[in-house]
Amino acid sequence: MRIKQVQPNGNVEIQGKNFYKFEVTLDDGTSGEVLALTADRWKEGDEVEVTRKETQYGTKFKLSLPQSNNGGGGNYSSRKEDPDTRYRIEASWAITNAVAMGAKNHNDLVSKGLALLDARNAIVASLKGETKEDNSSNDLF
Repeated sequence: MRIKQVQPNGNVEIQGKNFYKFEVTLDDGTSGEVLALTADRWKEGDEVEVTRKETQYGTKFKLSLPQSNNGGGGNYSSRKEDPDTRYRIEASWAITNAVAMGAKNHNDLVSKGLALLDARNAIVASLKGETKEDNSSNDLF
């Protein structure tokens, strides 16, 4: 389903948050009200998944981006993760914490960083109920 027209329709405060109200017309000709936290959340031409609810105040829409369209606002968990990016994130975390622990030189930084990653992985495995052999002889301090 695509948004054919979006018309601002005021604001409303709900639980301390300001929401923008819009009257939205879809490409099937149906119209309804939708709320958004930002004034530019929904635009004409956006492909959306729609949940309709008929109320005493008229038709209310809940809009979301389709699972296959994650352009910035979709479900993060369905995005394909890049392993290289994940390694860089983990390396940055390890370096930051190794420096905080007082790594004295490159070798010390690498040793402490790897020990931190190993400890983190062991903790995660333990929390998941898995067992992980400690193959590391690195000291953290």
